[in-house]
Amino acid sequence: MCYNGNSNLICLTRLGNKEAFEKIYQKYHKPLFYFAMRYLKSKELSEDAIQDIFVKLWEKRATLDKSKSIKEFLFVCLKNHMLNMIRNQKNKQYIAADLDKHKDHEQNNTSDKVSYSEFSHVINQGLSELPSRQCEVFKLKVFQELSNPEIAQELGISINTTKVHYYYSAQYIKSYIIKHWSRTEIYLPRLK
Repeated sequence: MCYNGNSNLICLTRLGNKEAFEKIYQKYHKPLFYFAMRYLKSKELSEDAIQDIFVKLWEKRATLDKSKSIKEFLFVCLKNHMLNMIRNQKNKQYIAADLDKHKDHEQNNTSDKVSYSEFSHVINQGLSELPSRQCEVFKLKVFQELSNPEIAQELGISINTTKVHYYYSAQYIKSYIIKHWSRTEIYLPRLK
């Protein structure tokens, strides 16, 4: 049984009513946007984050609890999503810094040439052992620095599928590097 106000919107959204979903979007988009801007400092990143959480809301609509606050759900999802975005950005920066560090040393030192070459070879071997879709997602995210929505659009898959593929591929590559690369002084970022 649905009640009035937000409970009614939640009930209707649970049933797949797009108008109810649109009303939730209109009601919460602006406050979510300002909240995201406070931390992300980018209009584009803030809009991407909000888009992602509303996609998540729609995908999880059947599990929404009408007794819970939709506002709380959206803000918690946004907070967690922004933390993931920030962590992923840091991971990309660490990987790029490590690769640049080894690339710069490559010009000056023969042993570093071998190390960078070995490291690249290990990464390429690890990538070759991944399922093709996970490999594609990893390369697009890490080497081409595409966002989850951009990857999803390019590959014709959902954003959540993109996130899952990246998570598993990053975990695999990290463990593959640890297992197969003999040098230990490289900083291995925590990959998600």
